[in-house]
Amino acid sequence: MPEEYSLSTEIGSSTNVLIIDEVGEFVSLLVDSLLSRGFNVYYFGHEPKLFFEYLSHKKTFVYLTEVNEETSFEKIDYLYFFPKIDLDNLRKVVFLNRNFHCHVLIGIDYGFQQASELEDLSLSKEFVFKLVLFKDVFGPRVTSGNLGQIFSTASVGDRVMIEQSAEELVSPLYSDTLIKELLRVSFLPYGKGRIYLIKTEEINGQELVSLLAGVFPEVSFVLNQNQSFKENGFVPKSGKTINIRENVGFRVEETAEWFLREGRNRLVKNQEEPKIDNPRFSTEIVQETAPPPPSLEVLFAEKANDDTASQEVKPEEEKKETNLVETYWQEDKKKKKFVRKGFFVFLSFLFIFFCFFVIPMGLVLIFGINGFDSFKSTKAGLEKGEFEEAFKSSQKAEKYFEISQKTLSLTSPFYSLIGLEKQAKSISSSISFSIQINQSLKAFLQTFVKITEAGGGFLKGESVDWLEVQRIIKTNYAYAYQQASLAQSSLKEAEAGFSYFKKNDIFSLAGEYLPEYRDKLLKGQSLALVLPEIVGVGGRKTYLVLFQNNLELRPTGGFIAAFGIVSLENGKLVNFEVHDIYEADNQLKGQVEPPAKIKTILGEQVWYFRDSNLDPEFSSSAEKALWFLDKEMNVSADGVIAVNLKLVGKTLNILGEIKAPDYADEISADNLLQKVIQYSETTNLDKGLNKQEFLVSLIKAVYNQAQKAESKEVVGLEGVVFSLLENKEILFYSSDENTEAQIADLGWDGNFRQYQNKVEGYSIYNDYFSINEANMGINKVNYFMDRTIGHEIKISSQGTVQEKLVLNYENKSPSENWPAGTYKNYARIYLPKGTKLISILKTDPENSNIWTPFTDSAMEVYEEYNKTVLDLLFEVPVKTKIKLEINYELIEIINLSAKINSYLLMVQKQPGAYSDNYNLIISFPENLIPLRVIPKAVIGGGKLLINEKLDRDRIFQIDLAI
Repeated sequence: MPEEYSLSTEIGSSTNVLIIDEVGEFVSLLVDSLLSRGFNVYYFGHEPKLFFEYLSHKKTFVYLTEVNEETSFEKIDYLYFFPKIDLDNLRKVVFLNRNFHCHVLIGIDYGFQQASELEDLSLSKEFVFKLVLFKDVFGPRVTSGNLGQIFSTASVGDRVMIEQSAEELVSPLYSDTLIKELLRVSFLPYGKGRIYLIKTEEINGQELVSLLAGVFPEVSFVLNQNQSFKENGFVPKSGKTINIRENVGFRVEETAEWFLREGRNRLVKNQEEPKIDNPRFSTEIVQETAPPPPSLEVLFAEKANDDTASQEVKPEEEKKETNLVETYWQEDKKKKKFVRKGFFVFLSFLFIFFCFFVIPMGLVLIFGINGFDSFKSTKAGLEKGEFEEAFKSSQKAEKYFEISQKTLSLTSPFYSLIGLEKQAKSISSSISFSIQINQSLKAFLQTFVKITEAGGGFLKGESVDWLEVQRIIKTNYAYAYQQASLAQSSLKEAEAGFSYFKKNDIFSLAGEYLPEYRDKLLKGQSLALVLPEIVGVGGRKTYLVLFQNNLELRPTGGFIAAFGIVSLENGKLVNFEVHDIYEADNQLKGQVEPPAKIKTILGEQVWYFRDSNLDPEFSSSAEKALWFLDKEMNVSADGVIAVNLKLVGKTLNILGEIKAPDYADEISADNLLQKVIQYSETTNLDKGLNKQEFLVSLIKAVYNQAQKAESKEVVGLEGVVFSLLENKEILFYSSDENTEAQIADLGWDGNFRQYQNKVEGYSIYNDYFSINEANMGINKVNYFMDRTIGHEIKISSQGTVQEKLVLNYENKSPSENWPAGTYKNYARIYLPKGTKLISILKTDPENSNIWTPFTDSAMEVYEEYNKTVLDLLFEVPVKTKIKLEINYELIEIINLSAKINSYLLMVQKQPGAYSDNYNLIISFPENLIPLRVIPKAVIGGGKLLINEKLDRDRIFQIDLAI
């Protein structure tokens, strides 16, 4: 029978912890937390070894495939056991406890079936352990359990059924909070087995739905009044209750952010534990706690100092006369001896201080600075596309940071003796932060080298093992994302340490780009899921490529001047051909009835391939383009890729000047648009070329040059493609539903974004604005056009929302001569469904001070794609400016009685349109305070002023509090 024991401290020995885990997910947070405290951790259980790949460099972490009586342990100090279904592994726990006399903590859910057996066992003296009960756990890594399943489903779906009534209570327990309490309880002393009950504040089903709706605005949550997921569970006979008080709304927001960024993949992120003095969190033990363990006392014996020992005073009669000179000499001798001793003590102190404090800290700073310098070299290599050099620099940085960290960890106890514990901790946090960033970049670099090899081989028509590429992306990007997430979570702790290295600029840069970097890693993982399907692994794929001239703007990016047909077989590029659009349209047999707008505005009586992209919803226009391709060219395709001149320009930036066949000029990124305009005006009759064939010739020349690209240029091309996908200058449509759904999740499908239905009782307000234009003047006037957008939003004290759009146009065409001329603009403005139009005014082209109502004959209002559409037709003559002012009111009212209101405005850009200046002004009642504004704004006088470029879709968020 083991003895009853309490905590003890043994200087110089490490602490070993064994975790037997049948639950998974949140237990990995316990692993991370124990490792951060310097423990040696042995893990056996639910999670696969690959899950802990990010700990492979940790010598203090061991992954066990089996634990039995033959498993060899030097010692075990603490043992954590988390059973899920039964107590089959309890025999192992008992055996290890008896052999190593370790502290044992068993954690179970209140609904665990054999909880009563554990309670009885804890009260006996046969097996001493602590039993901790908890329920309703949620958090970034938790996808199981009732709350975990809700978050997991909400992050990928648009409707979630919650098996709970509106009145029923649930007690959400944040995973990081649970880990903190498990650690605290495990380190408490005990005499007998004890039971601890962790409880949180209860909320009802309606409150739960309100919290969830606030962080998943596009998801509909439905309470099933006939069902209940809450279980009363086990109620122990005795035990200590730990009441948790924390801001559940804040924790729900943190958890949702992780799930939304992860998408369909499972999140892995370790968050720093909150400090006890955090105002969002407090812990209270209701019953008495055990007294703290007695501290070790070390007794030291002191030797008497002969020089300072008291002297015996002789009787008066035995005293001798003392010579004054001798007395002075003796006193002087004593002083010199004291000075010598003091000087020796001082030198000893300096030596110890120098050896244990100055030299180690100097080494920490020197190696740390070298690490940061190598880190800068890594960044420089990334920017130049020199990945091999960047990878070598990251390896150097890793080496320097590890030496710096090890030196500091060995000497950090000494700094606490002189009051520098806080400074040493700050430096350690900055080094750990840098190691995590560097590890993430290393994994990213290794992956991108493989992607670059695959991309170069693909362009040259070589075979590529896309399944291996997919595996590398998924594995390495997951690890890179995890390390970047760990760094993101420790930003605040790491900030102070960078000042000691004089590297605050690196910290600022990392903090600025980390969210965007993590988002790109997630998108890379999502794309990898369908990559083999896109490139046709195991079969054939044919894609239609639309080359759109955005100097003649059309709804999906520009007038279709040419098209390409890409053929892939088993992941290999086997053919790429480019055709002039009129080559196809001349082969149309019969007549196709055009949409009404093409008839009335363009005057066309037949619908052709070149005008197939009139629908702003790209998937719809893509399907029409595929239909025309089949009818005119007798070619079937599996998807559509739409690009415009921005791709050609950025590609020329990478490849340099190119000479198009049959044309004498060198074409560069700087003169591309001018040359397109030039060759739109003339034809090359000597060689039988028409106006459109310049683009065909140029595209072929660019493609031929890309096939010869060096690895550095391939890196640049891959970066261009990704940035243009993000900015909606490249659109993708696939007839495969799974692939199209993944592309839509990435935001590369070119379709309208939709909001979920409102959840009653929760104050989140959704607004929307998008403008889509089509140049119907049959010219290239968009090259000469400037446009700015002013948007004013007024929130009244009653919660009504009135808005004013001001569209400013200036036509800088030199004359009416083609390809310049009047801008005949067919514009559609998309607003929230049900919007009430108040007025539309337009300035006179001859006099900008004269405003006139927009004529009804040139305007329509209808609903499309779950939006209200203002359908307008107007002209901007040569060398003139006009303004349109549109006043409208939204039908929904903001609930200003709520403590916090979130106003969300989505503004979607049009592909092919040049970046507009977008000036947003939001006015709100004086009694409301803006708590959070994304992006940053100028605030004053009850207004928010925001100025952005519409180079991509934008989301503006303003949280207003009473």
